Amino acid sequence: MANFTIPNSQGQTRQNNRSETSGEIFESFNLDLNKKLGKINTSKKLLKVLDEDTDLQDAHVVAFEFYKAFYYLLTDDELYRCSGSADPTVTDNWNEVTAMNASISSNSDMVVFDDLLLISNGGTSIYSFDGSTFENDYSTGKFTRTDADFAQMHVFRGDGDWLFVANNNKVQYYNTAQGEFIITLQPDQEVTGFCSGVSRVWAGTTSTSDSNAFVYEILPGAVSTRLDATGGTVASVPATENAFEVEGEAVMSIDVLNGLPHIVTEQGNLQAFNGAGFTTVAVFPFANTTETIKTSAVHPKGMRAHNNSLFINISTERRAETLTDYVPNCPSGVWEYNSLTQQMHHRFAFVDVDTNNGALETNDALIGPITILDNEYALLLAGAQQETSTGAGQSGMFADIGSQYGWFKTIEIESGSVDDAFEAVYAKAKTMADGESVVVKYRTVKKDSVFATGALANGTTFNTTDDLSAITANADGEYDWELTDIHTGRVAQVVSITQSTSTYSVTLDQSIGSASTQVRAEFQNWTQSSTSYLPEDGEMKQMGGFGINPWVQLKVYLNGAIEMRQLMVKSNTKHGV
Repeated sequence: MANFTIPNSQGQTRQNNRSETSGEIFESFNLDLNKKLGKINTSKKLLKVLDEDTDLQDAHVVAFEFYKAFYYLLTDDELYRCSGSADPTVTDNWNEVTAMNASISSNSDMVVFDDLLLISNGGTSIYSFDGSTFENDYSTGKFTRTDADFAQMHVFRGDGDWLFVANNNKVQYYNTAQGEFIITLQPDQEVTGFCSGVSRVWAGTTSTSDSNAFVYEILPGAVSTRLDATGGTVASVPATENAFEVEGEAVMSIDVLNGLPHIVTEQGNLQAFNGAGFTTVAVFPFANTTETIKTSAVHPKGMRAHNNSLFINISTERRAETLTDYVPNCPSGVWEYNSLTQQMHHRFAFVDVDTNNGALETNDALIGPITILDNEYALLLAGAQQETSTGAGQSGMFADIGSQYGWFKTIEIESGSVDDAFEAVYAKAKTMADGESVVVKYRTVKKDSVFATGALANGTTFNTTDDLSAITANADGEYDWELTDIHTGRVAQVVSITQSTSTYSVTLDQSIGSASTQVRAEFQNWTQSSTSYLPEDGEMKQMGGFGINPWVQLKVYLNGAIEMRQLMVKSNTKHGV
């Protein structure tokens, strides 16, 4: 058969999240596929800058904003800021704004409007801050506050500035010249977020009745004339221009990319407006499966557009409370969709400490917003809660300032006939620095993943009472299995497994923590190549081979600031037909 290469013969590196046989990559983790198109680069890990306990007074990140030369961060309890001339990825550069002395909630938001920093409190009030003075009554006289739950906000800067506020099934918006307008949607349509184009505002909703969500198109200031039976005017009321039904219960987040509104739904679909409705342009791996995530898995401002891409901070924790692991082949973290390549892949992983490789699962209830920096300090800031290496959930503000690491799985590479001799894999990368490496694992048989919860007796011994009987040795007595800790992303090969009464003890080839560390283990069958690609190998390394088989799949680990220019699997037909 023809050799399999990444990138392909057209210079493309494609990740098809619905197929293990088309494209080149089946699954990726913490990679940048858009820095240099066709090449694979590792991303910096999202390292915690502000910790829930030590820096944020046991609170969670709910909003970001930039106002009067300061970065602002809002938690569900306090307001913090960092000078715009300072590095926002340095913990000590952030300070609490003590002037704010009113209650905040997990539904609160921030925007800049009327030359003020405005903060919704999740209830009947919108606060204001001018950089020094805090007021708790900005909404008085501007918005109808009866039974209000002011949550997400948005500023439309078209024909005069308009402040939009989500209030359950109402869209309330205000202009200093024209006053307040209120649009009341169907009772089961709860407004979750906004975005705006040149002349329109788009409001996404979540259904509270298990029916489909909608995206509503709004022309600011427009009213609809209501007539009586004789054709006389009864009233002129604010109304939406159009309502577009969405396949899914929730428009989790909405933003404009290249002039078009884009939405992400809990069904795993990224959709764009086509002039008549919303059509799918990319999918997460769990789309079109029976796997489900919660409707809160992306924060209303957890998808942000930048530089032909959408960055989506998503928790892929399963919806069912009895299933605590992430949906298959879809790690939590920040994913990137690029409109030029039409590809969507896992871009950034959250880590509690830089020695870890990144959590595969984050808390869907506490996933946070994103703000784009794209400066000398970082690309973005994000809020999230991840499980830590101690097994405890820990939230905070993260930035892409960690060390570089990532991995990808190829598609299942089929033989050209009945069987092929998969002779070798050739990896080509920019010469690596000391300590960096490329490790290749492979499989020619695919078995179901095995999950287990337990603790480390020491760095290389994992103990659990969960059933590991499905993990067996090969004919040579060796284990072609790897263990990944879902909480930390640390990986090791299984060396041996012993059982004493109800406890399994797993010996690993390298440390994944320290004694008593809690581990949520995912076992997958992979065989590690006997050699690795190291700095002394220069610009190319041959590894393998993989025997005579009908197919082979590779998992390639990139440890460090790796720039891979090509991966080639060389094969020859052995049993033609």
